[in-house]
Amino acid sequence: MATTVLAALLTASLFGPLLWNPGEYSLPSYGETAKNMYSFVWFVLHDSGTHFTGMNYPFGEHINFPDAQPLLAWVVQGLMGIGLVPTTGIVALGCLNWALAIGVAATPPVLYAILRRAAVPVWWAVAAALLITFQSPQIDRLAAHMALSYPVVVPGLWLLTIRLIERPNWRRGLALALGIIAASLLTSYYLMCGLLLAGGYALISVGAAMVARRSSPKKTLKPALLTAAWLLGAAGLALLTTLIWLKLTDPAAAERTSDPYGFFVYISSWGGVLAPSWEPLFTTWNAVVHHRAPDYEGRAYIGIVPVAVLFLMIWQGGSYLLRRNNRRPFRLIWPVAPGFLRLGLWVAFLTLFFSMAYPFRWNLTALLELVPPLKQLRALGRFAWLFYYLITVYAAWYLGRLGRYLAWHRAAGFGHTLLLVVGLVWGLDALVTSRRFSIFLRLPPRAAEFAGTADSYVGYLAQGKHYTTDFQALLPLPYFSSGSEKWGMSSVGGSEHEVFRASIQTDLPIAATMMSRTSIRQTAALVTMVASPLIARDSLLTRRLSAKPFLLMVLPNVPLAPNEARLVRLAKPLFGNARILLYELPAAALCADERAAALADTALRTPLSATAAVSGLQHPIIQQDLTGAQSVKGAEGRSQSGARELPYKIFLPGETALPLVIYDGPLPGPADTLQYETSVWFNLTTRRALPWLHTQQFDAQGQRLSDNETPLHGSFDVQGKWVRGANRWTRHPAATRLLIFADGEDIVADDLLVRPLPTHVWGKTATGLTTLDGFGLDGMPGRRGW
Repeated sequence: MATTVLAALLTASLFGPLLWNPGEYSLPSYGETAKNMYSFVWFVLHDSGTHFTGMNYPFGEHINFPDAQPLLAWVVQGLMGIGLVPTTGIVALGCLNWALAIGVAATPPVLYAILRRAAVPVWWAVAAALLITFQSPQIDRLAAHMALSYPVVVPGLWLLTIRLIERPNWRRGLALALGIIAASLLTSYYLMCGLLLAGGYALISVGAAMVARRSSPKKTLKPALLTAAWLLGAAGLALLTTLIWLKLTDPAAAERTSDPYGFFVYISSWGGVLAPSWEPLFTTWNAVVHHRAPDYEGRAYIGIVPVAVLFLMIWQGGSYLLRRNNRRPFRLIWPVAPGFLRLGLWVAFLTLFFSMAYPFRWNLTALLELVPPLKQLRALGRFAWLFYYLITVYAAWYLGRLGRYLAWHRAAGFGHTLLLVVGLVWGLDALVTSRRFSIFLRLPPRAAEFAGTADSYVGYLAQGKHYTTDFQALLPLPYFSSGSEKWGMSSVGGSEHEVFRASIQTDLPIAATMMSRTSIRQTAALVTMVASPLIARDSLLTRRLSAKPFLLMVLPNVPLAPNEARLVRLAKPLFGNARILLYELPAAALCADERAAALADTALRTPLSATAAVSGLQHPIIQQDLTGAQSVKGAEGRSQSGARELPYKIFLPGETALPLVIYDGPLPGPADTLQYETSVWFNLTTRRALPWLHTQQFDAQGQRLSDNETPLHGSFDVQGKWVRGANRWTRHPAATRLLIFADGEDIVADDLLVRPLPTHVWGKTATGLTTLDGFGLDGMPGRRGW
């Protein structure tokens, strides 16, 4: 009871106005925080089942991918359905805040139950449970990745695992399976946490039994094998159920990326778990032991006290090995502790190594091809949280045992004082961690503005006698599209706050994407809305749109790309203030292109032949159909068979892919100082992210004069399954050689064109399609392959 009361009081103090004034206060409404709040509120108010319609309009998305926490969303919808809570955005946001708080407040009682199973003294178990909770690395996710910020989940799954080990039966096995499934309906990362716990305990229990048999041959493996079978059966049931559910409810599964970025990037490290990462502790620690702050995803600092316990254990182990007449060498690797802690200590290190991408970093990347779902875990560093909970509970037990040892030797007062001092030091770490979250709560209250009616977009439209029902969706400019692993156009200038609150207030979905693993095919169709007017809008998109106009949202005083500015010119102004400009964009204007006019003009021109370098012109033009190895999956090149390819390969940390050279040769023609454009088309159906396009100039002595680079993840120009990469550069007077290459992994490139601006180049592909500056005017090159 004391643990529950203290946990509730500390949680209330931590969350403050988020709990007592949910109609006024919210977490910061920008970036990931705004997106996650929006996804949850929109789904609760507008959707049901497994389909989310708030973004990626007109396609929508599976509920598993926008971080909308489906389990919580369904519960809140149920409460609204029976009339226990009002169906409003403010109430939905308040329910989210309370759920986050409950996730924190429920953690100490669970940890207390685990500590008491290890016979930790009551008062120290209460203190340790609170300290472990409020120093948890998941506290730092409360203001960003909310689905990842429930500290109760991992200890809860651990407790269910312990119960199954203590007494294997179908009820406890089913409880563990259902616990893993429920946790996975908050975020899929909890599914893997449950699998690692169950699988790790199964592996270590069998290994421990085999070690025990070496010292006592009469012992049998049967109990350990039975326990392992129950653990693997429960975990397997949870995994199988989740996979079947996704298979039956996710129609876009085949169009999602198979190799998201980050598996060998967002990993943990020894510094991430043994050294503090937040100020002021980082500066203090770094002055003593210099180390680089780990990546955000790899931070699972266990605290000064658990680190000290680990080093004390290492010292004791070393001393034990150095003793003479040592006849029990296995005691070092099998410490004296309650059974679940002995097993858990090794499970902790196994999960830590997994969070560091071992054993895959040992040139065993082929293992990833055998288990493709593992590659979906783009942030392995998050699994260091398992190490955090297991090792901190072990440290608390160790210190409790030390206090009891001192009491047995008539030094109880010293033991209690030692634990009090240790608790204060541990509390310093907890204070620094929780303080980072409390800083966010000092921002101005904006809940009513974000999810309510304050400063409403409905009112903006009413000033011009327009209604939200007049429009089919919101289209934000500057445009953003992130999550497909191919495009990474982020919102700018705080636009996500305006777009998401406008969507909630107007009940209009957003024709843009800020989610995870979004269908590449659908995203490609969606970005054609802001593509060059020489590109036809994808029929996958246009046949799903209604005749209603779009509500165009434009940030004032923010530069727009030429194609974005073109949409503004086609739209009718509706409203404007210092924060936002609203326009009415007819659907017909959005779907229109300029191919017909360009094709009529092209008919009067003489196409250039596709030679390596076109000479005899006033200014040089380089035009090449890139031939070479067949492109990915045996598909044809964009304009004819053959394309330049950098094959697929998984690169380990420290390894770098060699660039794909597209052109390395002379820069023909007379010297000038004109601006040029390099354009190359890249295949979208490759397994990795889009590359960067580089154009470099060299003088006669081989000295590099310039390097212009452009990331393809910002290109809107999609034609079929190909995306156009282009960069612009000014010719250096001394330049004689040009090097064009793509920097990335798994690349298929075709159709190079280098031209001076504003010179236009007309041509015909091998299949007879007419092109202008590389764009197909009377067909869709490379349409096959989706």
